Amino acid sequence: GKFELDESEGIYFRRILGTKRYYSERIPFHILSSMQKSLFGLQFFINEMDYSEINILIIDEPELNLHPQKQLKLIELFELLVSSQVKLFITTHSDYVVRKMYNEILKNEDIQNQDRSMYLMKGGNARKVDLNDGNQVYLNFKKASDDLDDEYYNLIK
Repeated sequence: GKFELDESEGIYFRRILGTKRYYSERIPFHILSSMQKSLFGLQFFINEMDYSEINILIIDEPELNLHPQKQLKLIELFELLVSSQVKLFITTHSDYVVRKMYNEILKNEDIQNQDRSMYLMKGGNARKVDLNDGNQVYLNFKKASDDLDDEYYNLIK
């Protein structure tokens, strides 16, 4: 969908109908979901940024209220922004976000040659992740996943 600004009535959202076609129904901003409201800021950034300048985008936990599949799509959008020279800083607690970002780096040599970094925060300290060691990325959330699997299998015995 897309956001529209009506000078007299405020911000509205219109759902997408097809390629560059939208439903006529305008949904008022105040009744949108928290994720839709968050996307408004991202759409505004994308529409208003000056590609001739240095652009910095900082997002705290972009995965909030998103289905895992949508989290993956959001990371693909972030990669497009970074490829457009946007400096992106995100914080996340999502295994999907971390792993998708790492996979994007691995599958694209152009990305590998750019300045990309991941940091693991632990005990109030930031530790740079070695992007040549996939285990650092993939094992970060493994204990929580293993604990959940163990709990599930113990319950269904």
